[in-house]
Amino acid sequence: MTSSGKVESNRQNARKSTGPRTRGGKLRASRNALRHGLASGAEHIEPADVDRLAAAIAVACVNIPAELIHAAAAAVLQLRYLRKVRANFGRELLDALDTESLPSEGPFLDLLVRYERLDRYEQAVLGRTKRTLRPIIRN
Repeated sequence: MTSSGKVESNRQNARKSTGPRTRGGKLRASRNALRHGLASGAEHIEPADVDRLAAAIAVACVNIPAELIHAAAAAVLQLRYLRKVRANFGRELLDALDTESLPSEGPFLDLLVRYERLDRYEQAVLGRTKRTLRPIIRN
């Protein structure tokens, strides 16, 4: 059982960490995951493309449930989209490097930081892709 002192301490800490309180702060926080649009990667994938890829996978994997095949197709296309974004980001980095005399400051540094953050999203998409493909590969 938690002591009453610990409970009171938890309540005081909770009062300090309630998130943004102003309308502007709430709006800013609501868009954190959409800073570069990758968190909503499913919106960038055409359902017709997913259906076409799922149909192609289904031809080779007749004993796999359709829902699993569809999820795998969506994950593969999401990974493909993310890699396109990464390639475009790389081009922006090279362009910024060509136009700046000191790459350690300004827009180049900002682009470099954003480019490194893409890795987290790529790892999440890779993990999701592996999880959805694992049962298909086993059969």
